[in-house]
Amino acid sequence: MGDLIDRANDQAQLILEKQIEMAKGTKLDIFSNESGQCWSCDSPISDGRRWCSKECCEAAERDGW
Repeated sequence: MGDLIDRANDQAQLILEKQIEMAKGTKLDIFSNESGQCWSCDSPISDGRRWCSKECCEAAERDGW
């Protein structure tokens, strides 16, 4: 349960940061992944992708991301 809450808090923080950037007039890429981790399995990612593999992307789509 803690992992789910931690992920939700990370997402809330990211949303807040993006809203602040938008208020400043900064052009945003809302789909970039600055966390360095796969949004599905938390594997390390170094190039800004949201998911580490096609399988994680498809799993996220099934889960309603």
